[in-house]
Amino acid sequence: MVSNEAQKRAAKKWRKRNPKKVKQMNKNWYKKFDNKNKHILKTKEWQQSEKGKASARKATIKWKQNNKEKVRIFRKKTKARRKRNFNWILMFPNPFANSVLIDYHHITDAYVVAIPRDLHHLYYGKYHREKTMEIVKQIYLGELDGNK
Repeated sequence: MVSNEAQKRAAKKWRKRNPKKVKQMNKNWYKKFDNKNKHILKTKEWQQSEKGKASARKATIKWKQNNKEKVRIFRKKTKARRKRNFNWILMFPNPFANSVLIDYHHITDAYVVAIPRDLHHLYYGKYHREKTMEIVKQIYLGELDGNK
C-alpha cells in the first residue's frame, strides 16, 4: 500500500512533467462550475463554514509545528514593524509609588502615560486604547463617572 506522502510526491512530479495536461484539467474543472466566480463563492462558503474553519485551524497548527523557524522570524518581524510605528514621549511623571507595578500605555502613537499594570491589563484587543483612555482620564484628569 502506498502512503499518502508518497502519493503526494508522485502527483507533484506528474504535474511538473505534464503542465499542458494540468492546464487542461483545470479548465475542465472550472467548466464544471460554469465559471470561476462560482468556484470562488463555493470556496468562500466552505472556508466560512464550521467544518472549513476547523480544517484551516488544523492545517495552520500543523504548519506552525513543521516550520518553527519561519514562525519565529515572522513573529520577530511583526513585533519590529509594530515597534517602528510607536514613539515614546512621556506626558506626565509617574505618580505611583515604587511598590506599584506600572506599564506605560500609548495614548497616541507617540505619547505614553504610566498606569498600574493590573488596570492596563483589564482591556486587550481591538479597542484597548479607547477603553484604557477612560482609566487614564480618571487617574490624570480626575474625571470620575463622567463628572468633570
